[in-house]
This record gives sequence, C-alpha cells and structure tokens, in this order.
Amino acid sequence: MSTESCCDILVIDDDKSLLVLAQKMLADKKYDVVTEQHWDHSTKDWIRNNRPRIILIDKKLGADDGLKLLPELKQEFPQIPIILITAEKEPHIIVQAVKSGAFDFISKPFEKNNFLEQINKAMEYSQVIASVSDNHPMPLDQISFQGIIGQCPEMQTVYRLIQNVSNTSVNVMIAGDSGTGKELVAKAIHNISDRKNGPLVTINMASIPSALIESTLFGHEKGSFTSADRKHIGAVQEAAGGTIFLDEITEMPIEVQPKLLRFIQEKTFRPVGATTDQQANVRIISATNRDPVEEANQRRFRTDLLYRLNVVPIKLPPLSQRGQDVMTIAQATLEEFSVTYNKKFTSISSQVADLFKQHPWPGNVRQLRHLIEQVVVLNNATVLQRDMIPEEFILTNYPFETERDNHQSSQTQPHRPNFATNQNAATNQNLNSSDTERIIPFTELEKQAIESAIRICKGSVTRAAKGLGISQATIYRKIKTYDIQRNAS
Repeated sequence: MSTESCCDILVIDDDKSLLVLAQKMLADKKYDVVTEQHWDHSTKDWIRNNRPRIILIDKKLGADDGLKLLPELKQEFPQIPIILITAEKEPHIIVQAVKSGAFDFISKPFEKNNFLEQINKAMEYSQVIASVSDNHPMPLDQISFQGIIGQCPEMQTVYRLIQNVSNTSVNVMIAGDSGTGKELVAKAIHNISDRKNGPLVTINMASIPSALIESTLFGHEKGSFTSADRKHIGAVQEAAGGTIFLDEITEMPIEVQPKLLRFIQEKTFRPVGATTDQQANVRIISATNRDPVEEANQRRFRTDLLYRLNVVPIKLPPLSQRGQDVMTIAQATLEEFSVTYNKKFTSISSQVADLFKQHPWPGNVRQLRHLIEQVVVLNNATVLQRDMIPEEFILTNYPFETERDNHQSSQTQPHRPNFATNQNAATNQNLNSSDTERIIPFTELEKQAIESAIRICKGSVTRAAKGLGISQATIYRKIKTYDIQRNAS
C-alpha cells in the first residue's frame, strides 16, 4: 500500500469486485479512494501516516473480523468516521457495531443512492470534527452567542460546534439536563444555517399523547381514524425546506421509531390513512435530557435510530458546573426583565450572589430565569436583595436555618412571595425542633415542593412547572415517580 499521499476514503474488503464497484461509484463523485483487500499491521501504519477522512471496512476479512477491529481503530483514530460493510442484517450485529464505535453501516449489495448518501453524511461529519479540532479554531471568547449566555470553556466549545455544524445537513442530537438551553441551541443552529429562511418546527415528544405522535409528525387523511374529521398536515411536511426540532426524543414510543428511521433514510413518509408516499427535505435536530445510549441499551430506543440522529452530539453542561456563568446569566436576565416590566433593577447584592453561587440549580438556566422574573415582577428597587428571594428557594440552600434566622425571615416576609402550605410550614417547624439532626433526603424535599406547587396551582401542571423552573416533561415524570395526586387538597 502506497504512503505517498492521503485520500478521502479508504475501503477495506476482501471482495475485489466490491472494491471495484465502490471505487467507481465514489470516483464518479470526485472522491479520492484507496482500496485494500487485506488487514495487517501495515494497514494501520498506512492509516496512521495518511489519515483518510473516512474508513469503510468489511465485517468479514478472511480470518479477520472487521467488527472486532472497530474498537481498536476507534481508540487510535477517534475522529475518523468508520462505516461497517456487512451482508448480515441481524439487529444484534447493528447494535454491536454501534457500541464498538461504527459511524454507520452499509448493507451488501450496495444500493447506489443510499450508499452515496451515507458517504456524504460521513464526509460532512469528518469536516465538522476537523474544523472543531483544528489547531487554529475560530476565536470565540464570547459572553453570548445567538441568545445563549455563557463564557465558560464548555460553552465556548458548544458555540464552535454550532458554528461548524450549522451549514451542513448532518443530524444533531443535543443532550443536557432539563433547563440547560437545548431549544436555544437548536434555534441557533437553524438561524445561522442555509435553512434560516425556511421554517423551524418544534415538537415535544413528552407533551403529545402516544396515539397522536405519528399523526403529529407525518399528518393524516380525513377519516383515517375516529376523530380525523379533516386532513392534517404533519410537522415533517410543515418543516420542508427548514428544520424540525424533536425535543425529548427518547420519549418517542418504540412503535413509531421505525417510521422516523425510514424518513431519515429515504426522505419519504406516508401520512396516516394515505396510500402514497410523500417527500420532504428536512434537517433533523433532536434533544434529550436522558442518556440516549442507556435508553438504547434498555431497548426503549432503537439503536439504529440513535446513530442516525446522533451524527454530531452536542452536550450542554448543567448550570451548577458553569462557574461564573451563573452570575453572568443572572445579571443579564435581571436587566432583560427590568426592561420588560419597566422596573429599575440594575444590580444583584453580594448576599444574593453568594446564595446563587451555592445553589445546586436542579432546574438549571430555566429555573434561574424564572426566579429572577418572579422577583422583578413582585418588587420595586434598583438592587436585588436577599429578602426578595422566595423563602423556599433559600431553604433549599439552607434547610437547617436556626430559630433566629427563621424569625428574621418572618419579619421580612412581606417582601417575599409566600408559597408555603400548611404542610410545608409543619415540615419547616420539624426541621427546627428536636428533629434537627435528621437529614432530610432530597427526594422527600423534591416531592414536597412538587406537591405544594401543584396544590397552589390548583392541579395545573403547566403553571406548577413554570413556578418550579422545570419542564412539563420532568414534572410529569416526577408525578409518576412519587405517585403524586394532582387533585390533592
């Protein structure tokens, strides 16, 4: 194997006729291709010296197994997308390939259009990774980017990924806890892409009844089911020429997932009750607050769909791990809502800053924004002071305040919104009595907070979620976890 120059694509397969076919199809698209029939140490040396942008490797290479070589290749060449060639279509082979680090797999015999589409996606991924890993990346030491606020190193990496992935067509999966800003990232990708003049359609899988998800995505014909009294255009068709953002993607019912997979692979879909397929040119961005790989391992999410969606992953850090970003966001949010509600707030006191820096922020940026909006709406001042912060927020930081602290809190209570119920008041009394040595489990406090919010909001999950600074999907899961009655009085 020559080492004179690098190439776009290296194809390793012991079937010479397949190598000839692959080289012809790829050469027609102006790709520089190198082929190899055998695997040995010299092959790895050649990859190390030439760094092809994509590697295609057959599962069966004589006595060698391309699938078993995958982990070794990914460990040494993590930035090169590797596509497994296989004549086997058993699901466990696909699952094993993905777990071993395969970017994709191509079935024998090759179907030209599908083959070239998979190569193009891998090439786009290679370009994105190369640009992010460049020794001279685009400088981005910004406090804000496309409406996203933050200056920590993790967010600078996110900004670079957004910039580099925007003008490609690869699918992106955004992972992060609830409230970290996944939808803002999706909007940023769309708004600076070449699809910015097309629609951005957002669908939250957790907020749609399972029976309606297929119809919501792909539409339905009149009379296709009992309540279908008119034709409905689905989100995929609505997003044609633009982007569809599938939030909480791991909540998608397993029975609908093959239809989304088919749309991704073939760019065609069939509305419920229709007899013909339709096409739509749509870029897919998805998001989840769960571990998608674990969901796939637990067979709640299809592995083949996961790697089709997760071509370029973007991970958002929780607010508690973003250091000074907490105060940067807090100050910017204070100024924003001061203008919105015609107030005069300009700064945050040092006591509140200390409080914010110590808080765990389970609801992340969303919780911080809701808290500051609440304070701005209910108070008139120039400086955000500690006595303006709701009591239950302070108790989350300091659950074992002394009697003196509680007495002082009660004296300043008119400045604070009081969301405590009789049950919560009794709990707080217990915390300051003979039971002060007992550590209250966080889950118990969390359950009490959700029960209290639902009670105050008279069963409205939407209002309760907003007040707590968490998503509706999260609060529904907590209701189920803790067996909370929404109509409790």
